[in-house]
Amino acid sequence: MGGQLTFRKNKAATAHKGAIWPVILLFFAALALPVPSLSLEIKNTYTILDPPSTETDQIPHAALIWYPGGLVKGSDYTAFAKDVQEKLKGKVRFWVCLVDFDWETLIPSDPSKAQLLQEFYPGFELTVAGMVPQLEARGFKSLKDSSGNGTRYLNVFTGGHSFGGKFATTEALKSAGPMILSGTPIQSPEYLSGLQNGLDRVLLEHPYPVLITVGELDGQLRWMSLAQAFVEAIQVGLVFGKKVAAARKNIALIPGMNHMQISEGETRYERGGIDADIPTSEAISKCGDLAAAFVNVHVGAGDKQESLSELEKGLFGTTMEIVKPYLGAAGLADVTSALEQIEQGTPENDSVPWKRSNFIDYSEEDAAEKACARMQSLILPESMKARVIPMVVEKLENFLAVTPLLQESGDSEPPLVVPVCYIFRHPRGSYMKGVPRTPEYWIKLALAEDATYSFDGATDDGAISLQDFCSKQNSEVFSEAKKVATKSSLDRYNTRGIPVKFGPDVVSDVSETSLEEWTGDDYGIEVVHDDSSTTNVVRCPLLVGENFVMVKTWGPARALGYLTINSLQTPTKERDD
Repeated sequence: MGGQLTFRKNKAATAHKGAIWPVILLFFAALALPVPSLSLEIKNTYTILDPPSTETDQIPHAALIWYPGGLVKGSDYTAFAKDVQEKLKGKVRFWVCLVDFDWETLIPSDPSKAQLLQEFYPGFELTVAGMVPQLEARGFKSLKDSSGNGTRYLNVFTGGHSFGGKFATTEALKSAGPMILSGTPIQSPEYLSGLQNGLDRVLLEHPYPVLITVGELDGQLRWMSLAQAFVEAIQVGLVFGKKVAAARKNIALIPGMNHMQISEGETRYERGGIDADIPTSEAISKCGDLAAAFVNVHVGAGDKQESLSELEKGLFGTTMEIVKPYLGAAGLADVTSALEQIEQGTPENDSVPWKRSNFIDYSEEDAAEKACARMQSLILPESMKARVIPMVVEKLENFLAVTPLLQESGDSEPPLVVPVCYIFRHPRGSYMKGVPRTPEYWIKLALAEDATYSFDGATDDGAISLQDFCSKQNSEVFSEAKKVATKSSLDRYNTRGIPVKFGPDVVSDVSETSLEEWTGDDYGIEVVHDDSSTTNVVRCPLLVGENFVMVKTWGPARALGYLTINSLQTPTKERDD
């Protein structure tokens, strides 16, 4: 069964749309964008896939409303939907509604006609409340809870791939319950209104069960946006045990799968897509296994222990092995320690369970301090034996204001040097504020008064070159990333990854560039493809003052991200993750 909903942007349509159109007007005004023509017509469609006709009506009913990824046809998810339905036979009568957005109107090929913010709102025409009557007309029996504000449908799941996760999240919070996502982290409702996406404890505080499947080779997803969710899933395991975490806050990484493979849509290389290691049919089947287990655990009549076991394997099996190096490199979690504690169980009388967990204390500052100390040692004269004690500051203004210390402490003690580090995450863009890139380390180092420094790489008369010391740091960090990467990631990089080389770096002087200017995007870390040598070249910006040098450099997580994801992407679209 299919259907079509039409929304014509004219005065007569205002009452039909309620408060949505005024909100859109406000956003265009806020962003100083031209208001779209009121004659714009958006035609969003949907298709309902009924359960197998042979199923008895005595088993529980459930439905999934699925929102597609950007520019992906709803029909491209048919294979996934049917796979889940087949695996739920005898356990759940399962309807699936596949939404199909009018991408041709929403994102036209002619940029002059682009209705930029329209892409946030088409899902409001295909809400849970709007679609349930269509499902009921096909035999679906909804379970309603009207005890709160409005009606909530307890046996309706929302789901979404990539961009569609925005609508799935909003509808889950508004009218439904459990949620199935793929290729996207859970997104707070503020995401839709252009406000900052609060990443802290989003998964932990989401009130309903969540299953997220992610391809190991997802080049369109920023992994740092998932990192916090992985940590939160571990926290749930520490507090409530493996089964609760697997059933309610599950993030499953599928080995060899890319961003698009929950659908039969084409890989979008221009958006960072990567060739998969497994066929699409296998990826769909693996996602279907997890989705069917998730549905059965929450509403089905099948063997729930078997389904829980499937979900546990998804979260605590291969997933943790894949994500462990990344979380460690980012300084977010010691996964090995956490898993050991989860296996040992949680004391019932522990009122603040995760306080006892030393994996939470696995500080990102440790990695930053290590990088800061190493780089300081690279620009001190070899004859100077010094104690380097790095300091990490939390605010950019403090980083800019403070002067790194180089203090002589007498004949009996070596000099004390205190360089300063600021951990920086650049927001991805204006409409995705709060979704961070992998951190960079901005480091301010002390220059020795009796040393000679060169800006052009020359090392005559014992001069210390400031053009390549950051390259040495990045090269060493990348070597360390190779040591902790999974075997499959390292094999992939060695066989089809684009090699990377570092430097020469870009040196500026405070007499020409202010500290504030240097913090802007015009002085960012460059990753440029060198066609002549088929390598990617990383060049870092430096700013030299009277007694200090500042540098923006890779962190360990960024080096690992390059090895596992960025090196596999087409040279024209390095994700700068």
